[in-house]
Order: sequence, then C-alpha cells, then structure tokens
Amino acid sequence: MKSKILIFITAFILIDSITTYSTDFYKCTSPDGSSYISNTYIPEDCTNITTVKYIPRTQVGGYTEPQPAKQVAKKARTAKTEQSKDKPAEIQPTKGKTITASVTRIFDGDTIDVMIGGKPERIRYIGMDCPEKDQEYGSEATKANENLIGRNVELEFDLIKQDRYGRTQAYVWVGNILINEELVKKGFAVVATFAPNVKYQKLFINAQEQARQKKNGFWAKGGLDRSPYSHRINSTPIKSN
Repeated sequence: MKSKILIFITAFILIDSITTYSTDFYKCTSPDGSSYISNTYIPEDCTNITTVKYIPRTQVGGYTEPQPAKQVAKKARTAKTEQSKDKPAEIQPTKGKTITASVTRIFDGDTIDVMIGGKPERIRYIGMDCPEKDQEYGSEATKANENLIGRNVELEFDLIKQDRYGRTQAYVWVGNILINEELVKKGFAVVATFAPNVKYQKLFINAQEQARQKKNGFWAKGGLDRSPYSHRINSTPIKSN
C-alpha cells in the first residue's frame, strides 16, 4: 500500500513539474543577453519583449531560456499567435474610476505637475518610460506629451499610488485617449510595468509592437541606443568621499 502511495505522489510531482501555463507570458531580453519570463513584471532595462505561451512553471520568474524539448510543441501551439504578432490587433482600453486635475506644467515626456483640489501633485505616468531630457528623443517625447495634454486631465490610479520618489503614479486620460498608451504608440516611450500596477500592461505591449512595426518615433532608427533606465543609471554622478 505504501509503495502505491509513493508511486502516486511521485507521478503527481512529475506531472506538475511539466505542467505549462496557457496564459500569456512575456519574455524580456535585456542588453546583457539574459532573459526574464513573467506575466506581471517587465524589467526597466528590457530592450526586447516577445509574447510566450505554454511556459513550464519552473521557468516563470527566472532568467532562463525555453527548454529545447518544449520548443517544437510550443511552435505548433503558438502558430496563430506568431501570425497575429505580424499585425497586432487594436485593444480598446476601458477607463476606470478617475479624478480631474488641472495641469500646471509639462515636466517631460512621462511626468506632469497638476493641481488636485488646490494641492500640487507631481504625476508620473504608469507602465511606460520616456527618454530623459538629455537623452536622444527626450525633447521629442516632451513635445509629444505637450501636444497630447490639455489644461485638464483625468487621473486613474492603480493599486500602488506613489512611487519611491514620492510622485503620484497614474494613468492619464484626455477624453477617451489614454496618454500613457498614446506615447508608446507614437514611439516616444518604451514599456516599463511593475507589479502590482499592471492593469494596462497588455495594452502597452501591443502599442509598442505597433510602434515598432510602423517605425514610429525612435523605432524609425530601430529603437533607442539604450533604455531610459540605463541612461539614468549611467548618467548618475559617482559621489567622492
């Protein structure tokens, strides 16, 4: 009896270990060649994002490459997905609960200053990252933001409202236009989402693929030389003792 139970448990573990997820996951390839597979988190230094399906559980959340034995099966299973990636379908965002704010300043491509109920707030757009002011396409990103933003905007919040710098994180709406998505779609921002603020992650990834294929903005030259995150890190002066 004990041996039968042991065989059953062993079989269950083996089956569970090769079980694959059928939901969409994203494989991010960083400049150093490493890859990260997740359905919620995309590192800021990600330079290439692809959709991956049927990922073994042992690979999710780690820097790994798909197992060779799985590649043949995955190829057949995702044939339709690969075809659809040639022409990404339009995804219409559904606006959630918002509050109205008056814009006082366009700081850069992904940051604005507003007044909410008479109180000043700095708003950092969620889910995307624009080139810095001193980076290539930084001024173009700021100008694109200026052209999209009106005197008043609607702000939609996600699960975490403030970032580590004390800025209010928000999805910024003008009418039915989601400015975060529009900047990605125009090729002036890259996707940069962090759990748990991932409501529109799939929308942003789809917008980036559209921009890449249409060669909008910086995609006309194949993308940025380095991500905004890498630019910030490498531009930070080293303090001397």
